[in-house]
Amino acid sequence: MTVRRAKQNSPEHIALLRIGQRRAHERRRSGEGFIYAAELPGTDIVKIGFSLMPEKRVRGVSIRNHARAQLLAKTPGTEPAERALHKILREHCRLDLPGFEFYPRSILSHPAIPAELRSAA
Repeated sequence: MTVRRAKQNSPEHIALLRIGQRRAHERRRSGEGFIYAAELPGTDIVKIGFSLMPEKRVRGVSIRNHARAQLLAKTPGTEPAERALHKILREHCRLDLPGFEFYPRSILSHPAIPAELRSAA
C-alpha cells in the first residue's frame, strides 16, 4: 500500500490537517488523554500538562525551551481535570516562565497531584 502525501499548504494538505484536528478534538471531548509531568533535567523545574500523546508533546517542550525535557509519568485524565489541577497549584506556587505552566519539582508531592504523578517525585 502506497501512502500519498499531500503537498504542504495545498488545499488537500489543509483539509487533511483539519480532519486530524477534528479527530483529536473528538478524542479530547470523549475523555481520552493523559495528564503528565515532565522535567527539565539539571533543573528543579517540572511541567504539568495534558496531551493525547504526552511523549510527543514533551519533545515539543524540549525544543522550545532549549533543554531536553523528559517525561516523568503520565496518568489517564481529561483537559478539565488538568485545568482544575493548575488552578489549585497556582495558589501554592508557579514559576514565572513564559509559555508553559512550570512548577518547582517539589509540587509533585502536593496532595492534588494524581498518585501516578506523585510517585515520580
